[in-house]
Amino acid sequence: MGYKLVNDFQCNKLFLKEENRSWYHSRIEGFSSDIDDFIEKIRQFTDNFEPSNICFIGSSMGGYAALLVGTTLGVGKIIAFGPQIIINKSLPNNPSDDSDIKFRDLTPLINNSR
Repeated sequence: MGYKLVNDFQCNKLFLKEENRSWYHSRIEGFSSDIDDFIEKIRQFTDNFEPSNICFIGSSMGGYAALLVGTTLGVGKIIAFGPQIIINKSLPNNPSDDSDIKFRDLTPLINNSR
């Protein structure tokens, strides 16, 4: 979805897809080992740009990541379509094993962000 949305924009882009259904908390092959490493790897990219010029976009689980990482790094804009901000293994389409989930509820993070 994100690629089609911004493909024609003349800007720097980073596309990430998490296929483990761990909401970016587990290892992403060739990129990160856990959620803290994931955030740090993205920070390495974003440190090269003015935060106000950075926009994170995601939907559902990607919206969760956009909100989590975007608020943590203080980026200028976040566009999240239907983000899952609360992770609970009893909810539909959530990880069946949530033992590795560090950020289960993004509500406090969102409420305390600018």
